[in-house]
Amino acid sequence: MAVLQKEIPAFEFRDAQINKIRYCKQDFAHISHYVVTDYDWKDYCPVAFRRLRELENIDHTEYMLAICAEDVIREVSAPGKFGRLIILTTDERFVIKTLRKSEVKVMVDMLPNYYAYLKKNRASLLTKLYGIHVVKPHGGLKVYFSVLSTVIPSSVGKCKIYDLKGTPKGRKQNRKKIEGKVIYKDKDFDLLLHLDPLTHYKFLKQLRDDCEFLESEKIMDYSLLIGVAMQAPNKVATDGSCSCGQKAVPNSSSTAKFGSLNKSGEMCQMSNSPDFNFGMAMRARATTRRGGSAHPSIQDPRGCNVKLYFKIVDIFQNYGVSKRIEHVYKSLQYDSKSIAAVSPEVYSTRFQDYLHQIFQSEDSEKGDAF
Repeated sequence: MAVLQKEIPAFEFRDAQINKIRYCKQDFAHISHYVVTDYDWKDYCPVAFRRLRELENIDHTEYMLAICAEDVIREVSAPGKFGRLIILTTDERFVIKTLRKSEVKVMVDMLPNYYAYLKKNRASLLTKLYGIHVVKPHGGLKVYFSVLSTVIPSSVGKCKIYDLKGTPKGRKQNRKKIEGKVIYKDKDFDLLLHLDPLTHYKFLKQLRDDCEFLESEKIMDYSLLIGVAMQAPNKVATDGSCSCGQKAVPNSSSTAKFGSLNKSGEMCQMSNSPDFNFGMAMRARATTRRGGSAHPSIQDPRGCNVKLYFKIVDIFQNYGVSKRIEHVYKSLQYDSKSIAAVSPEVYSTRFQDYLHQIFQSEDSEKGDAF
């Protein structure tokens, strides 16, 4: 698209548009004749977010119809709902998450660099932010919310979901539910995930780049939201077959060839695809972590074939005053390196180290040493 070649003027990252939404019950095609409900509506940085959506080939009209659906707006702005609300749009393409006004400021401040980074790193693991809006029903209160990419499609069948931060402190069996799905945490995760060598290398490189970006933006407290879908029992692939269906680089020369790939910028066919997305039905082999309890879905000692769905989420929490106070307070009770509220530099290193242990290469000598 030609529009993507143009730079976004700086003022567009501070712009806002105010509109009014009207709904009717009898006939949505003739809203003006059957108005029953009015909402004040505000879009933050509409041009910038439209460009972000264009990067993902999201049609503007379809986007607005999805997030402005009457049932969605009613649920988001319903009185008496306090705290964080996370819902799916009716078409299940987008996640809507209510915000505090202070969070909106962090997102808007970060938006120029976030847009530039995603435009350059199309295979990023970071969750995609598609819009920030405010809705206010007539006579009601303002509700701020963001619109994000869906991490785990509803079409995925039986799938166990984890929210992993890389620290065990307070990270077990809270079992929060989102859209009826149980979300497990770090201490519940008892798997090693084996990727073919090339995919493993590129995944860790992208993870490093993403974490360095978040660190530069002074962001912490993010996590890897991952869904593990066990596949029907069949022959377990342990020969390093590429996740894109191609044979991986032979183990004996993988390190040298990976270095060459990194310098030349070459990618395998899957990664070159404009629609390529890490963490979307990525094939892997799962084994039980040493010391972990036997996983009911893994009967074969060689492991079980799985599909992985994941993204780095909650990427707009900065290390501000409240988090610094939390760090000081919890450091008096626990090891300061084990708590969630740590500096962006410490958080980034710990998060990467943890995922390096979970995601293994099929040619790794470590096996299930974690």
